[in-house]
Amino acid sequence: MYTGRFVSSILRSILNWYLDEAAYIQDNRTKAAGGKTICLPGMQKSFLKDSSKPVEFSSLLTWPEYQKIVRKWYRKLATVSNLDCIFVSCAQLPTCRAS
Repeated sequence: MYTGRFVSSILRSILNWYLDEAAYIQDNRTKAAGGKTICLPGMQKSFLKDSSKPVEFSSLLTWPEYQKIVRKWYRKLATVSNLDCIFVSCAQLPTCRAS
């Protein structure tokens, strides 16, 4: 039950970022003391061995790259049979084919 809520919450954030470039940029950066913008490490293309170095803007996924990855993730999720039925009861989904 709680796993479904967690996954739903994550997918909602992913979809929000997919649809809105400003939300993607805002949620993946933060302001430090002094007004300097700092990139959060979650959307890096690759991770450095030395995590003490600040994240560079150039190492982050651009919004079009992020959208491309999200489409790939959703295609892979869609290959799971009856994915909707995993997270919510069939009574809530008229399209659910589980018996």
